[in-house]
Amino acid sequence: MESTVHLKTSSEGYIEAHLQGAKRSAASRHAAAAFLILATPLVGISFASKFAIPGFNIAGVGLGFPLIYLALAWGAYLGDLIVIEWSRLMSFCLMAGVLGTASALNAEKVSVPSIMLLIMLHLPYVFHIQGSERVRETLLKFFLGSALIIALCGIGQFIAQMFLPASYVFPIENFLPDALRVTGFNMQIPLSYGSTVYRANGIFMQEPSFFSQFLAIAILVELMTFNRLWLAVTCAIAVLVSQSGTGLVLLGFGLPLLMVVRRRWDLLAGCLVLLLLLMLASPFLHLDHLIDRVGEFGSTKSSAYERFLGGFYVFRDTLGTDPLKMLFGYGAGSYREVVYNVGGPAAEMALFKIVIEFGVIGAIAYFGFVFFCILSARGPLVLRVVLVLSLFLNGAYNTFAHSLALSLLVWSTSFGVRSVLPDAAERPRPRTTPDDDAEFGPPLPATRF
Repeated sequence: MESTVHLKTSSEGYIEAHLQGAKRSAASRHAAAAFLILATPLVGISFASKFAIPGFNIAGVGLGFPLIYLALAWGAYLGDLIVIEWSRLMSFCLMAGVLGTASALNAEKVSVPSIMLLIMLHLPYVFHIQGSERVRETLLKFFLGSALIIALCGIGQFIAQMFLPASYVFPIENFLPDALRVTGFNMQIPLSYGSTVYRANGIFMQEPSFFSQFLAIAILVELMTFNRLWLAVTCAIAVLVSQSGTGLVLLGFGLPLLMVVRRRWDLLAGCLVLLLLLMLASPFLHLDHLIDRVGEFGSTKSSAYERFLGGFYVFRDTLGTDPLKMLFGYGAGSYREVVYNVGGPAAEMALFKIVIEFGVIGAIAYFGFVFFCILSARGPLVLRVVLVLSLFLNGAYNTFAHSLALSLLVWSTSFGVRSVLPDAAERPRPRTTPDDDAEFGPPLPATRF
């Protein structure tokens, strides 16, 4: 009798231990899958950004775009990972309806592939990936580790030009077959006209501009989390050897905001020391070329003019003369033709392209949707602001800013989920009062695939 009871107890204990082990194993697989999905867009805009699918390496569409959908498809196949955020979905439908209406008014000029690409690029914003705080913390470590690797590659690339031919310093641009390399980007750029020294792009990034922005955001994330100054300084040096002003713009907005929001006044002293050291190292880093680029805004043949000023003159010469076009634009895919007819240089920046193609009404719907998705995500204000700013520094159809927003904010944090990004000293408090619920917001209804 006693032996029978003992045997039964042992069997129950074994079964319970087996079930607990199975649950832990399933949880581990769930966490690993969630991390891989969240990390995929980051890989697509960093290490895989210059690669393209043969036959589809046109219009600047690299691997970053299909990788986003590959990650979503895999998550849907696994189940219990992908959630629809209904507020984002309704906002997306509103945006698509307004842009579709604007396109219908210009049906004879609308490019169907263009409007389809816009819709497909922004559809992933409506999803949320189910993952624990540990998954999001692992994602941040992966992002910062990737940034460090790319920063070291960029610094090494800048130094190696003194000893090696440029073709070896920029191997992907010079040795990868054209069919496998994304087009539409200025990957290998000299410091100035006729210079034999080129701006660093970290080997893997599409342009020095993306390289500098990627590292600028990494610096801000690092200072908000692990606060390893050596990593932040390494990335800052890499931003300088990129000789790109867009990364400095993000830091120029992000660092002061970080100091105020997080009361990190120690960063002010650190920045002053870093500036002093940079002044001493200016001849080696060719910082005089970077400073001279400020004067490019006055030259119609410069990239600074095309990216930040040219579009406003296109507005004046086109939308300003036709109220209907001002409201609803010229139609999806018409931007290049409009700029060509005007005869003024203007790059396809997000603001210029959206306003020209969909008008003021379409622009309000488009930017309203993107701002709603990014700014309402449960992440630090500093990160949300710089990601919105990054959108304006790049093209609307480029996956760079969108992929960063998806991985670091939109996919990884829901409306009712607090981000892991606050400093270790700012651990989330238990929700014991109505005020806490008001701060974090109640979870919204969600539909699982």
